[in-house]
Parts: sequence; structure tokens; C-alpha cells
Amino acid sequence: QAYRNVWNNKTQTFCARYLNGSFDCDYEFLPYPIHGEYVEGNGEEYRWYVQHDPYGLVSLYASKDEYATQLYRFHADALLWPFNTTLPNPFFWAGNEPTFFTPFQFAYAGNEYAHLTQRFVPVLNDAYFFNGPAGIPGNDDYGAMSSWLMFGYLGLYPAATSNNYTVFVPRFDNVTLRVSARGAAATPFRGVPAEGGAVLRLVAHGRPAAGTTAYLGNASVNGVPLATPFVTHEELLAGAGPDGVARIDFYLCGEATVFGAPAPSQGGPAPWQPPLHSESERETINELIEQYVDVLTSNQRAYFSSSSHSR
Repeated sequence: QAYRNVWNNKTQTFCARYLNGSFDCDYEFLPYPIHGEYVEGNGEEYRWYVQHDPYGLVSLYASKDEYATQLYRFHADALLWPFNTTLPNPFFWAGNEPTFFTPFQFAYAGNEYAHLTQRFVPVLNDAYFFNGPAGIPGNDDYGAMSSWLMFGYLGLYPAATSNNYTVFVPRFDNVTLRVSARGAAATPFRGVPAEGGAVLRLVAHGRPAAGTTAYLGNASVNGVPLATPFVTHEELLAGAGPDGVARIDFYLCGEATVFGAPAPSQGGPAPWQPPLHSESERETINELIEQYVDVLTSNQRAYFSSSSHSR
């Protein structure tokens, strides 16, 4: 819980704090490595980095709606970044680990927010990973980026420091994996030991027509409906049949829904929807991006023109 000591309610970021209790939060948007207050990220990115206590992070905000609004804008603003994989994004950035978990954090606010993961994951996957010279955001960090993409395709993302997975819309309709009983995450690689483990099948039903965003209406694990879009590693293994096969069934639909409830067109409740950016807010974001680029490029010019790096 020590992270609460460096949370600034005014800026809604984690900032350096002095012994007298005051904060130094003037640098939260500056890109790494221009400042030294954050490592390989900035304040916008590290405001979400409480993977060991995601529910506690939600409680730092004035309301669940406010938490979801800020998390939504963090990803929506990332899509305004004009340099894609060329320069690190000051918002969500698939090229480094600090923001890997953020697209999967909506459901920690409640089932009515879970659909926003479906809105962003396929878009981010395709924006940062594609066939082409710039088709990966930076280097692969020993498989970190490609594993993030793989879990994004599977519809099953592991939460670091826990045995919990977030469940969302998979890219494929039928996938078979081998799951280790030793606590390792699900993996498609057959060389992973599976003694006492299980074979896991991921099966998607009712995928809407191409061009329509798929949302997860509900899901079941070994035939048992999920109350929330989360499942533990033990739950996957415990429900495996006598043949050692465990199964997750994903029930998809073509409209945003509250997870576990009927779709709105079928009489179900409407899911929470984020407020859209106003024109002035969009202008502010574009100004911040311009400032970011100015600082980044001027810092690079200074770096390469210094005597220690000149030739």
C-alpha cells in the first residue's frame, strides 16, 4: 500500500514527494529519458502501474466513472499519436512494459466497464504490430512484446503478481494450449512441462460479421458461467475433465454489453460509456504532443551534438 503515499489527488499521478509532504509533479508528461523521476516511462503511464493491487488503484479516484474515464482517455489519446512505432508514445505505449496491463484494467471497476477492453485491444494490436519495416514497437525485449501480442490474440491476459487472468474477446475462434500445473501462464509452446496440468481449449461463439466490433457478452470455464471477466489458473486446472482438457467458451455479440448480462437489444442494461473529448480537449492533447516532440527532438540534438558523442 506504500504507493498511496506518492499519489497526488490533484494531478491524479504518482509523483516525487518531499519530507514536508509536498509533491513535485511538473514533469509527469515529459518523455523518458529526459527526466529521471520515472524509469522508461512518464507520469501518464505510471499512474496505472499498480498491478499488485488494481482494485486499490480504482479506489484512488473520486469514482469508478472517473477512473474509467481517465483510463479510456489514456488509450484514446494514444491513438492520436502521429508517429506510431517510430517514437515512444507519451500515453499507452506497446513498446515497453509499464503500460502492458492497462488495456485489461477496465473490468476492475466493474462488469459495466469491461467492454472497453474489447474496444481497444484489437485496435492497439493492429496499430503496433503489422507486416512492414516498422511493424513492431521497438525491440522485442526477449519476447515481452510478442507475448503481449499473443495474449491479446488469445483473449486471456495474465495479471502480473497474481494467478488471475482477464478474459476478453479472442482473435481466433478455436485455440488449443497446454497449461502447466506449476503456476506458469497459459502457453502455446508444447515444450512446456505439463505434468499435472491440462490442455486448454479456447472456443469463441457467435462472432459478428467482419467490420463489426466483437464484444464479450459472457463466458464460461469448464461449463460454469463466469460472474466477472476473470479466471484464476487454479480454476482452469480444477475443472478439467478426465481427459485433462479444460475449456473456456467465449460468447460474443456485435454490441457493447455489461459482462454477464443480456445485450441491450435483448432487454439488458446499457454498459457505461465514456464522455467524448471536447474540441478544446483535443486541442490541448495536440499541444501536449507538440511540446513532447519539441522536447524530445531538442534533447536528441543536444545529445548528438555534445562533444562526448561527436565524431
